[in-house]
Amino acid sequence: MRHHGAPTRLLDWTYSFFVAVFFAIAELECKSEVGVVWALNTKGLPNLKEVKRKIKRAAKSSNNLIDSWKNLTKRSKTQWDPLFLKGDNPMDNTIVTWLLRYKKMLLVYPVNPLSLNRRLTAQQGIFLFPGDIRQSFAKNLSSCEKFGSDSKNLYKIVINVCVDQRNEILSQLRSMNIYEAVLFPDLDGFAKSMRQEFAYPEIFPKIFPKGK
Repeated sequence: MRHHGAPTRLLDWTYSFFVAVFFAIAELECKSEVGVVWALNTKGLPNLKEVKRKIKRAAKSSNNLIDSWKNLTKRSKTQWDPLFLKGDNPMDNTIVTWLLRYKKMLLVYPVNPLSLNRRLTAQQGIFLFPGDIRQSFAKNLSSCEKFGSDSKNLYKIVINVCVDQRNEILSQLRSMNIYEAVLFPDLDGFAKSMRQEFAYPEIFPKIFPKGK
């Protein structure tokens, strides 16, 4: 939905460094811009047990928390629930539902649904969910103990290239099957991928005969 302009609480990330590089430079204006890849160690984020512990402290009592888990987990398994996705981890759905409906808290929680659409599969995607939408993503992230000002769990990789270097990188990524038509397996992706056919005529000798 984000690619179509809809607002969402889920922030797109990918497990693949090469996919991240593609998105960083695919439409890069080399004369005035640099590409940036952010690399994040998710081991520094709170895991399921830690988030449950935070929610338990935020709940009025253990009994109320247990009732919330039971009710929300039951609801997340029903098809009429807006957060229902067949095959998803019910506990992840429960945590996201609880943070949305009951209590906002500063944290970043990784969410990886088991039911993936074609785009998420091709892009090797994972989502990061900020616990408090009233605060910036950066503030939610910095609230995690292992993401302080001197954190070694978050890296910024700057890609400063000229046009020829960018095109060479995109050509190599294409040989790894990383380009628009694959990452966006629909009409939008196919249409965008046609631009590379003109940028790299050597890849398509039959379409662009030599000397014509």
